[in-house]
Amino acid sequence: MNDVFQYNDKNNLVRKFFLLGLFASALSYFGYIGDIKHFYHSYLVSFVFWMTLSAGCMFFVLMHYAMNATWSVGMRRIAETAMSLIPYVCLASVPLYFGMDILYEWTHHQMKMPYLSKGFFIARSLFYFFCWIVISRALYYYSVTYSSSESLVKLRKWSGLGTVIFALTISFAAFDWLMTLDPHWYSTMFGVYIFAGSFLVSIGFITIILIYLRNSGVLFNEIKIEHYQDLGRIMFGFTVFWAYIAGFQYYLIWYGNLPEEIEWYLARGEGSWINMTLLLVFGHFVIPFLILLFNKAKRVLSLLGILAFLILFMHWIDLYWNVLPNLHHDGVVFNWSDLTVFLAHGGFFMSLFWKKLADYPMVPKNDPRLKDSIEGKY
Repeated sequence: MNDVFQYNDKNNLVRKFFLLGLFASALSYFGYIGDIKHFYHSYLVSFVFWMTLSAGCMFFVLMHYAMNATWSVGMRRIAETAMSLIPYVCLASVPLYFGMDILYEWTHHQMKMPYLSKGFFIARSLFYFFCWIVISRALYYYSVTYSSSESLVKLRKWSGLGTVIFALTISFAAFDWLMTLDPHWYSTMFGVYIFAGSFLVSIGFITIILIYLRNSGVLFNEIKIEHYQDLGRIMFGFTVFWAYIAGFQYYLIWYGNLPEEIEWYLARGEGSWINMTLLLVFGHFVIPFLILLFNKAKRVLSLLGILAFLILFMHWIDLYWNVLPNLHHDGVVFNWSDLTVFLAHGGFFMSLFWKKLADYPMVPKNDPRLKDSIEGKY
């Protein structure tokens, strides 16, 4: 087993991504003064992207402990590092509360339901953040400090409760941040839809980071081809799961044929939005499904990396497709801030990620299951 587990930022990724974040933030200002409405919608897309990525990594860690998994021990630290950035992503939500009047139509009307009020909306968001921060901090702390199997038992015990809390909060967060953009539309499956995309994008992110580290000569022996194959299997499974939820949600609304429900889909089937809808169908489901259907494809790292990047890109397209039609009803209108805000958030996120990854060994050396994970005994 390789003893060099400490990440060394020899490529200066922390500095490079930080500078990217600063530069993109400066450029985002011009998007803000140019079209403030589009800026806030772009900001919401970017915020939800990085939040769902971090939250998806937290779910990965929760499942790892709940199922007492052995195969994922060597790669767990990647997910834990992304998960530990949740407090910083939460801070990125602050500007959104200054743009609530622009984003949410219901802020201009006296709603009969107290659920849609600014104060309660912010309070719920703070509650979601509190739950995720507590869970992520507890998981990360015990992971990097435990030295016996007793800590492992505690982590497994509490991961069950954490999974339930996560499932409820991520669903209601999806309802609040995205579904209430159109207060007349609702879907009980929307929370599961966002959750599926969240976990799928986290698997794509973990895959990309591991492939990069492998190409850099790190974790070459600890993470074998079989581990990437397992990631490919999860990627395939949740690609199908996402498509199932998306398709079933559409089918139920189409079958019900209620005006307040079908209007949401009609808006995304008109003008140039239909092109993005088709892109979402083929890019988020058909292409990954057909490629990952073959077992050999899961063992070709270059192909798996391309598919992982495609999944990240399509998750952004998915969120864009959910948010922007509420502003631009006639068709797709791209703006400078679509790219700059995403790069600003991404630059700071990745800078913190690489910095945080260097704080502790990249594999949990004290985990009694590590040897079995490396040797493929699972």
